[in-house]
Amino acid sequence: MPSFVLYANIDNFDASKYVLAYEKLSVMDKWLLSKLNTVIKEVDNNLSNYRIPEAARALDDFVDDMSNWYVRRSRERFWAKGMEQDKINAYMTLYTALVTICKCAAPMIPFMTEDIYQNLVRPWIRRLRRAFICAIFRWQTRCTSMQSLRKIWMRS
Repeated sequence: MPSFVLYANIDNFDASKYVLAYEKLSVMDKWLLSKLNTVIKEVDNNLSNYRIPEAARALDDFVDDMSNWYVRRSRERFWAKGMEQDKINAYMTLYTALVTICKCAAPMIPFMTEDIYQNLVRPWIRRLRRAFICAIFRWQTRCTSMQSLRKIWMRS
């Protein structure tokens, strides 16, 4: 995921502004989504039968393939100038895989996957929290100033 966040931040990529265009996907994108669908089935089947180590191993193998094959082979697509359709497809494919894998892994590692999921799906939350904290600080400062003015006014 660090690669995705690094590349996405450089390009100001916002997944909510794009749709994965299945008919325009490259072979690498189709390969990753095919592997993703296979691992979803495998993890679901293993968890349904209480085979947690096998489910975890399937997720581990997928993440290894995704990072060692897909991301490495798609680097040039991520580094391309502008936001051409091929680059958007690469981002959206990786985004889809990361979000889906977080959902699949959630029963086994809930807190970690929730943090990753929130970072992917709602990156604006951090900005909102910061703005909220700043607003509270400004409000407290104003209240303190108003209390000081009241004290001065009450003395007169």
